[in-house]
Amino acid sequence: MDLFSRLAKINCFEFESSSGEKSQTGWNGRAKGNVTIKVEQDSIYFKEQGRFTLSNTDRETKIENEYIWQKIDSNRIRLFHARFGYDNLVTLFDLIPKDENTWHSENQHVCVDDLYAAELYILDNSIELIWQISGPKKQEKIRYFYN
Repeated sequence: MDLFSRLAKINCFEFESSSGEKSQTGWNGRAKGNVTIKVEQDSIYFKEQGRFTLSNTDRETKIENEYIWQKIDSNRIRLFHARFGYDNLVTLFDLIPKDENTWHSENQHVCVDDLYAAELYILDNSIELIWQISGPKKQEKIRYFYN
């Protein structure tokens, strides 16, 4: 099954975020939630809703994200973030295959002083998406599992 078809079957997520030595964010924690999917032609709309808990605390914070995965062709999927709404999408990057089960961002996304890159692994029962974020105040890794 191809990546686009697998993405269309997602209904939940989990992630773990970890900050590197140079990070000033302290975003170490875990999240879990649901993904609502809407498929329209060559686009899959992900609406993520869940709870995030910082490490060493019991306090949960509500989180939401909306992404659009657009199939350009069988070897290219463009990822958008609906951070500012669907009329003002942020283009993150194109994902291209490294091999049959591994995709990666073709270029890094620049957000002010920060760079965002990702690697995606198609696993037997899930999809793993690893974000790397680097910048003057950030050195973050976010490891998502979508099921």
